[in-house]
Amino acid sequence: MDLELHQKYKKTKFDPETLDMFTDLVSNDTVLKKVFLFIAKNEKDSIVTVGEISEKVQVERKHRVEKNKRYSFVSKDDYIHRKQAEKIVERLLAMSLIYYKAVPPYKHLFLTIRGKQVIQRLYG
Repeated sequence: MDLELHQKYKKTKFDPETLDMFTDLVSNDTVLKKVFLFIAKNEKDSIVTVGEISEKVQVERKHRVEKNKRYSFVSKDDYIHRKQAEKIVERLLAMSLIYYKAVPPYKHLFLTIRGKQVIQRLYG
C-alpha cells in the first residue's frame, strides 16, 4: 500500500472477525511475525527500510555441515536474506498492515491503523 492509497483508507479498521483472521495469519508464520514486529518496534525511533530489516532481523535457517564425508543440516540463527525480506514486506503491504513512503531509492515502511490493531492483539 503506497502513501496515496494509505491516505484514502487511513481511518478504516478491521472488524473483530477480520482482526482475528489477520492475527492468526501473522502469528502462524514466524518470519512474517518477526519482520512485522521489527517494523512496529522501530518505526517511531528510526526509519525502517528493507535493507535495515535484512541487517537486523534474525531467523532460524539450516546450514550445511560436513561430517565424515557426508553432509547434514544444522539449524542456526542467521540474518534474513534481502530477497526474503522483500517478499515478506510485499506480503505485509498486500495485507494492508503496512504502507510505504517512497524516497528514492528507498521505501520507508510504517504501520497502518490495521497493522497497529494486529500488533495490539498479538502483544497487547
